[in-house]
Amino acid sequence: MNYLAHMALAPDNDNARIGNYLGDFIKGLEDVLRCQYSQAVVDGIMLHRRIDQFTDSATEFNLMCAVFRSKFGRVAPIIVDVMLDHLLIRHWDEFMSESFETFLSKAYRSLHMIVNDNNYPEKCRKFTRRLIERDAFNVYSSMEGIHEILCSINRRLKNRTRLPEASPVIINNFIELDTLFIQFFPKLKCFSEENS
Repeated sequence: MNYLAHMALAPDNDNARIGNYLGDFIKGLEDVLRCQYSQAVVDGIMLHRRIDQFTDSATEFNLMCAVFRSKFGRVAPIIVDVMLDHLLIRHWDEFMSESFETFLSKAYRSLHMIVNDNNYPEKCRKFTRRLIERDAFNVYSSMEGIHEILCSINRRLKNRTRLPEASPVIINNFIELDTLFIQFFPKLKCFSEENS
């Protein structure tokens, strides 16, 4: 799961969305985190970790990764994470109770709270500011946007990869990826609700 899906799977409040978004930025033991952040933010961080564990062990996720593994190796899960956000937008009305526009408004409000709070790591705040400026969650909705995101991720990696070459593989395997997402997401949503 990438940022959009993590925020969409969080309970419907700013602190939970913030925590679920921060899971990739903030490491450490739960007890230590509770001394630094609110209960709801820490709960969101812990939910993020549980979602990642659930996703990484899911058959559908691993089948999606297999589509990319031979050509992209260790970065195959990155491609799938980005695709999961794209596919969630594509199927938003099937799986989510509020409109995508309503969710976006709430998500960006939560992200602005991160940018404006010095308690969060500067690297995270800087990344979040760029995400807002690029309207990144809307970028996920198109294949051109997916390519742009993969290129951006590739630039941030220490060792460059073939991520920018993923678009044709995505297009050629789109039906399979879409089918696997439709099978997987209801399970993930149920898991998230049970673990919130």
